[in-house]
Amino acid sequence: MNRLSALVKNNYLGILIIVFCFQNLLQRWVPPFQYWDEIYALAAVPLFCLWLIRRKPVSRLFIGMSALLAVFLLTGLYSNIRYGYQPLRIALIDAYLNVKFFLSIGTTIILFALYPADESRVLPVVRGIMAVFLLSFIAEMGMYLWKLIEGYPFSFGVKLFYEHPAYLGAACAFMLCIIVGWLKDGTEKTVYVSGLLALMILTVKSKIVGSALLFLILYIWLVKMKRKLDFRVLAGLGVALLALGWNKIYFYFVYINDSARSVLTGTGLKIAKEYFPVGTGFGTFGSYYSGLHYSPVYKIYGIDKHRELGQQTRHFISDTFWPMIAGQNGALGLICYAGALLLLFYLIQKIAKLNRKYYFMSLYAFLFLCVASLAESAFVNTYAVMLTMPIGIGLLKFIIRERDQCSML
Repeated sequence: MNRLSALVKNNYLGILIIVFCFQNLLQRWVPPFQYWDEIYALAAVPLFCLWLIRRKPVSRLFIGMSALLAVFLLTGLYSNIRYGYQPLRIALIDAYLNVKFFLSIGTTIILFALYPADESRVLPVVRGIMAVFLLSFIAEMGMYLWKLIEGYPFSFGVKLFYEHPAYLGAACAFMLCIIVGWLKDGTEKTVYVSGLLALMILTVKSKIVGSALLFLILYIWLVKMKRKLDFRVLAGLGVALLALGWNKIYFYFVYINDSARSVLTGTGLKIAKEYFPVGTGFGTFGSYYSGLHYSPVYKIYGIDKHRELGQQTRHFISDTFWPMIAGQNGALGLICYAGALLLLFYLIQKIAKLNRKYYFMSLYAFLFLCVASLAESAFVNTYAVMLTMPIGIGLLKFIIRERDQCSML
């Protein structure tokens, strides 16, 4: 037993990387893996208790973030109790999924603080994952050439490992963070980074291609030039990404049509206005559980007959993020959630002076999710928990520095 526990302790970083990277595949073969991200996030509770027992300090910035999230939760639960559109059980589950991203950051920070990982063991894991990616890509191409599969061949992950290109793009972004943060500069690192960026671009999905472009800009600016991401650079990145995805942004968010995203966006804003300052409550609009237990809110706003969102189809109900927040939690909840993310961004900026590569891996993972949130339910998605690992590891550097400064006073 002692040997087994020592083996897990010495290799848990590699195990986490593998499970996160291939969760979408593992859950098809072993169904309990579909709850891996929820379990990882929930581990924040016992880990935080252990943190307090050991009398570790808690940053005031994290307390502020927790306060904003508490108000966010209260806005949704208040609406659930007042309007009763969904059973409280469904509301509580959906509420947990809404804060799962932040809980997972806490899990990562405390886990790596209490049980420091052996970073020297990352390279063999990265080599294995990259070999699997390469072999899978070759297999997908072979299957396409022999007409065993149909469709665009370069989104190989859709058929072999990942149910959707979004999961492939997130896995590539996750591996880019790991490689930049922990691998030494050299030819091998360059090959791995180039291969991952190529996979992201070949998916031909605008948000994933934009995220590949974002990686190149951030890597040059933050790591090579050793600069910090200020407002001017952030504005420039926004303009570049806006130009890259303008056609889809215009179609879904500007041009009024009956596509699922356009309908969800318009209705989310309408709900926020009519139920001001709160919304209709958790599990009632734009979320996974609002479709699983079909919400009466859709009938109120005439969506129940929509070809993609109707009760008989429910195909793209959870295909947006910010309209979901606006609809379920209203203007107040939207401000609180956005405020928590802004505070997280502020914390990430603190890492810049401590470690450039850790700063990059945290910032890129965070901005990847910000970009994805414009077109899908990014921060409540399964892959969001995976990307909290580089964010949390980077923030741990800031926490250690803050603790050391306090001990010197």
